[in-house]
Parts: sequence; structure tokens; C-alpha cells
Amino acid sequence: MISGEQVGLISPDVAKALSTFPDVFVVDSSSVSLNPAFRDYNERSQRIEEVLKEWKLRGRFVALKGLFGICKYGVTITGFVKDPSTGELNVWLQKRSQTKQTWPGKWDNMVAGGLSVGYGVLETAHKEAEEEASIPPHLLRNVVSGGCVS
Repeated sequence: MISGEQVGLISPDVAKALSTFPDVFVVDSSSVSLNPAFRDYNERSQRIEEVLKEWKLRGRFVALKGLFGICKYGVTITGFVKDPSTGELNVWLQKRSQTKQTWPGKWDNMVAGGLSVGYGVLETAHKEAEEEASIPPHLLRNVVSGGCVS
């Protein structure tokens, strides 16, 4: 709970681990809340980061992603290209690095990335396309939203 609003789901083993940080989390039988004394986003983020770093150092949880069950949003760009010899429309895929934590070496969308604080959907799409696929800005003028998938 943050400011009285449920923002995620936490498993009982994670709730138990959070209860060992009473200066950061308030854990009771039905919820886990952040300490209400935290003044703002930066303070909350700093204190949670301290807990996660300690867990990482101790090897407490194998993967910290998704630990709090908080919804996250992102963008995916599916690229289409015409085959120059046949004129057929093809999907542009990329192969994930063998060193990726999830789905290493598997085929994936052309570009994807999570929305960061302060970035909109289109800004994120452009940023990720430039970072992940070296797509120049002039080609990104044709990027349009295809909708939302949940």
C-alpha cells in the first residue's frame, strides 16, 4: 500500500522478509505498506534501494524483478520491411543476446523497453529504438501506436 492505494501483490515469503525492515515497511496480516514517514518519491526510492541492495548482497532472492508484483508498462516496436525481390511484407525480428537474464538467444520483437519516470510512450519508443537497434530518428517518424495489450 502506498498512500492508501494497493499497487501490487506480495507473496507471504516476501512479506515475511520485508517484516525484517520495520523502519522501511509496515507489515500486518493483510497488507504491506511503506513507512508513512517517508516524505517523497526520492526518499521512498532510496530506502527501498537499500533493502534490495542488502538482499542482493546476501543472495536473499535469486531475481528481484517482479518481487513486489507492481504493474509495469513498456513499449514494443514491431518492424515491418518489404522484401525487395518479392514485395512481400516481413516482420523484422532480432535475436536476444546469450547473456540476457531472460530468454537468452531467443527471437524477439525489433525493439522493446520499459517506461521510465518522466518519459512518455512515444519518447520511450524513440529512445529504445535508437539504443537497441541504432534506428536513426528520420526512420522513427513513421512509428505509430497500434494500441494496448495487457
